[in-house]
Amino acid sequence: MISRNRFLACIIRQYGTGLYRACVSLDKNSAICLSTYQDEASAMEMINRFLEGYQQGEIRTIEDVSSFIASNCTADCANSPPPIEQDGIEMAA
Repeated sequence: MISRNRFLACIIRQYGTGLYRACVSLDKNSAICLSTYQDEASAMEMINRFLEGYQQGEIRTIEDVSSFIASNCTADCANSPPPIEQDGIEMAA
């Protein structure tokens, strides 16, 4: 069987604030918040941009994700908290 690189992407709603976080994981040990938005549609747009970059081979490592965040952060995420790498167990809690 051919091994493929895979990633997990999700949108997490923070019930205390009502904000939506676009998060991705390139491996089973960590997750990264790409940005935080007021609405789910904007978070989904960020996930879609990430997917396009991933499919084009621009994103393969954690460092690539950091570059992606810096190049895609617009006025939408200007007031967002900085991206935080989190342990997969913390994300599940």
